Amino acid sequence: MNDPGARLVLGTAQLGMDYGIANRTGRPAPAIADAVLDLAWKEGLAYLDTAQAYGESEAVIGSYLARHPDCPIRVISKLDPALAGAGEDKIYTAVCGSADRLEGRLDAMLLHNASMLDNWETGTGRALIRCRDDGIISTIGVSVYTPDEFRRALNIPEIRLVQAPFNAVDRTLYRDGLIARAAEAGVALHLRSIFLQGLLLLEAETLPPEMAFAEKSVSGWHALCRRYGRAPAAAALQFAARTAPEAFLVVGCETPDQLAGNIDCLRVTPLDEAVWDDIMLLPQADDRTAKPYLWN
Repeated sequence: MNDPGARLVLGTAQLGMDYGIANRTGRPAPAIADAVLDLAWKEGLAYLDTAQAYGESEAVIGSYLARHPDCPIRVISKLDPALAGAGEDKIYTAVCGSADRLEGRLDAMLLHNASMLDNWETGTGRALIRCRDDGIISTIGVSVYTPDEFRRALNIPEIRLVQAPFNAVDRTLYRDGLIARAAEAGVALHLRSIFLQGLLLLEAETLPPEMAFAEKSVSGWHALCRRYGRAPAAAALQFAARTAPEAFLVVGCETPDQLAGNIDCLRVTPLDEAVWDDIMLLPQADDRTAKPYLWN
């Protein structure tokens, strides 16, 4: 994937609701959302990432695709976590609803979290396999949070896409060999939380008081970036791109300029071995910092 845009997946939670600790603009107005999607198309992004639980995101994307039928971008969505434990027919109907909202452009449906695998044999898996066999989706996947969840997903043959967190201060997937295992198994890997929901883009002194626990990780990361003259966003994206060369990188944005900036980050000189090695030596973030669901 030599084209920088081809490495990126546009995360669209921001298009449907206020999202992210570094979000200063809120949910974008319809014209701004259109401009973001216009740029994603122009720059050759292959995928948009959304979810049934991302507010109005599916509807915003569907409206855009209805007005731009030539847009080739494919859409990945995730089942509403409230459907955990639901029966096959209810899940099938929910997937069809997403496909309708997305103008028939739904390429992959993911489980929103790995706990939904508990119902794999009795409802979730049967429904998604039926959706795939009926041509409603092409790919079945799951969004995971932990290495154990990742391993569990790799043991289910029908799951061909795993989305997982990875960044410069949470390198667990690399340490545990899971990036390599996914590649060997031919399972597509989409890395999210590359900026740790924007935390790695904030200077330590600008952290809100309730995020003081993350100061050590943020300070260490910014000190390394200053030492090598690298912008934090560029260093974070380049690190993920080098560490997982076959993976797609999920990034969100509220404005076209933010998306353009992320694409430009992949156009700068790649990280050399010395920078990559030093990032690998950064202290691993503690669980409270590395897992945004523990921030509240």
